[in-house]
Amino acid sequence: MLLSIVDVTERSRKAAEFEAIFSELRHRMKNLLGLVRALANQTKAEGISGEEYRQAFVGRLDALVEANDLSLKEHGKDSLEALIARATIPFQSSPEAIRVEPGPPVALASKEIMSLSLVLHELATNAVKYGALSVASGQVDIRWQLEDPHMLRIMWSERGGPPVAAPTSTGYGTQLIQFAIAYNLGGRVEQAYHPHGLEAQIVVPLERATRPG
Repeated sequence: MLLSIVDVTERSRKAAEFEAIFSELRHRMKNLLGLVRALANQTKAEGISGEEYRQAFVGRLDALVEANDLSLKEHGKDSLEALIARATIPFQSSPEAIRVEPGPPVALASKEIMSLSLVLHELATNAVKYGALSVASGQVDIRWQLEDPHMLRIMWSERGGPPVAAPTSTGYGTQLIQFAIAYNLGGRVEQAYHPHGLEAQIVVPLERATRPG
């Protein structure tokens, strides 16, 4: 009888673990498919060729795939640092083009990893097209801080590029950034268009508390 109780308990534990893993996978797939749909909706199609649309969409999709891969592998205290490194490597034309200032360790949930990766990809793409990374002398600085154990602020600052001005209308890239942060993570994006370059601050509440050190 005792062996039977132990066997039932073990099976119950394994069943609970399977249900937890399945629920997490279902949750991730729902988030992933929602973001893929947003990519398709927010990628500009008017006035461009099919090839240009494909390049823009595939570039964003690649960033999402990379982020999903990272979310499955990284759950440690350096998840944010790893995410920033992987998201910016394709745009690092020189060692000084994108400088990342080390900050406190931050653990991210899978939804946060995917949304932040999309935003960083979008900011870097815009910097290559119109901002600091469009010229050899331009530079992007990235740093982050924890305002409390549950609130993360990421700062993106460009300089050395062509003069910038606030857009007269909301572009598709800006809409995607707002969707990923405001609607998907419940955070906000603050963008300031200074003559010397764009400055953006991404503020998101974290799913779980993160403590420095």
